Amino acid sequence: MADELTYSTIVFDKVHRSRPQVRKEEDPIYTNVKTEKSDAPIPEAAVSGTSEKNSPGFSPPKPAIVCLGVLCALILSVSVALCVYFTTHLINTDVMNELELLRDNQTSLITEYQGLKMLYANLTTESEMLKSDEFINSHSLSYYDKWHGYWIGLRTEDGTRRWVNGAPLTEEYWNPNFSQQNMCVLTNSSSNPLESWKSAFCHMRNRWICESNTLIIQN
Repeated sequence: MADELTYSTIVFDKVHRSRPQVRKEEDPIYTNVKTEKSDAPIPEAAVSGTSEKNSPGFSPPKPAIVCLGVLCALILSVSVALCVYFTTHLINTDVMNELELLRDNQTSLITEYQGLKMLYANLTTESEMLKSDEFINSHSLSYYDKWHGYWIGLRTEDGTRRWVNGAPLTEEYWNPNFSQQNMCVLTNSSSNPLESWKSAFCHMRNRWICESNTLIIQN
């Protein structure tokens, strides 16, 4: 049996050619670009002006800088004023302390002076009374006994011994062998003028020792 032949029809489609895509133009890359140096001299003014303007440290004056300068001046002025004020205040404080110390010393000296003045007055009074007692003791006649004497104008009033002129008693010359409880005081001649006072009853009859102004009779 013979081989059978098979026939078939082949149909070819139209070939669609793709259009070529337009590529974006790539950025040009420059390499090894060299510049030629010019031998012509550049003006100095142009170079200096350009360098100053392009210098990073250069900055034109601004109002903030002016304000900062004024503020610094004010701070300096205030600091100087405060230093002067506190220095003056400290000096015044020291002067016031010295003045107070001088016033305290003056008060102490015045007090001491008053005390010395009173002591001098007491010593003067004591000296005068001692002279009076010595005079009386040496010029008065002794009584016939030790119990009598001369009234000296001193007596007890309201529990306090006073002189007849109201002055208080400041110095005393008591005889230790006699009592001091009686109201009136007399003196008598003794070997020791500082121990010549005796207390006695005021009704005793004794002579008086009185001090009075001198009577001058003119012819």
